[in-house]
Amino acid sequence: MEQQCGPVNWAPYNAQPAPGATALWTAQAWAHGADVVSYFRWRAATMAQEVMHSGLLRHDETPSPGHAEVGALEQAQFPLGPVPARVALLHDYESLWLYDAQPHTAGLTYWGQTVTYYSALRSLGVDVDVVHPDADLSGYAVVVAPAVTLVSDERAGHWAAAVQAGAALVCGPRTAFRTPGGGTWVTGQPGPLAELLGARLSLYDSLRPGLTQGVTGLDTTFEAHTWAESYRPTGAQVLATYAGGPLDGEAAVVRHGTATVIGAHSEALIRAVLAEVVSEAGVPVTPLPEGVRLSRRAGRVLVQNWNPTPAEWNGQTLLPVSFQVLPEADHA
Repeated sequence: MEQQCGPVNWAPYNAQPAPGATALWTAQAWAHGADVVSYFRWRAATMAQEVMHSGLLRHDETPSPGHAEVGALEQAQFPLGPVPARVALLHDYESLWLYDAQPHTAGLTYWGQTVTYYSALRSLGVDVDVVHPDADLSGYAVVVAPAVTLVSDERAGHWAAAVQAGAALVCGPRTAFRTPGGGTWVTGQPGPLAELLGARLSLYDSLRPGLTQGVTGLDTTFEAHTWAESYRPTGAQVLATYAGGPLDGEAAVVRHGTATVIGAHSEALIRAVLAEVVSEAGVPVTPLPEGVRLSRRAGRVLVQNWNPTPAEWNGQTLLPVSFQVLPEADHA
């Protein structure tokens, strides 16, 4: 994967990265499993459509700020080795196409839903592998399917086998809503996952901007926005219910054994459910301040502050847009 080392030229707005960003991106790529980081480009182009795309060298071949940051990195900080992720997040391009072809709400996309779950896991200090829904899931303590709307009988069996082998499963809204043929299951959502999840779809609600849906559970209250779907338990335990509105009293979150499905789009609710599931699965949880992240690789931990301002964590002040590589034993 090529990495930018300054402003790109293809976004609606192409900002100059904050000082330290190129080095931070490089460190994160290493921590997430990259053995090589390749920068685009070496020298800024002097013709054609990419003349405003930055390089490690400017147009006149003088070093750019990104060049200085890359040159100052110490490779010894970044030993190669496995990423010890025990949580898998499932990503499926066919589900992406189906979801976004008929979103039913203008405020939420496949990526919006998927990134919400990914961000929640990272905010808990959890290392995450992003894998295909049909990939080998052995070795993972928790499997999270934020928006895998396309689920075949074979895929459902694959996930059930992972749960039977000891993994916890967390599904988001619209899971298994669509068949491999592009339609929906005549038995209703979640189709072939109904037995595993112990529930069936009841209602779904598209929430316009400014309209929220209350959710009560996990000893607190939450507000869902953009999307809310409810379930009819067929063996599952209800963890949270909707309060008020057309879904009043219906199940918003249900759990069947170690399989959980979340129907409400609420960042706080998603984080709370994932924190509980991940902890119960034996994966250490480290709640982090906004913009602070931890990643582990090869016996080391990368502490990152993505904020433009200093951040306080673990008794220390983290400089803006900076990182530290420390022995993992210091942050077990």
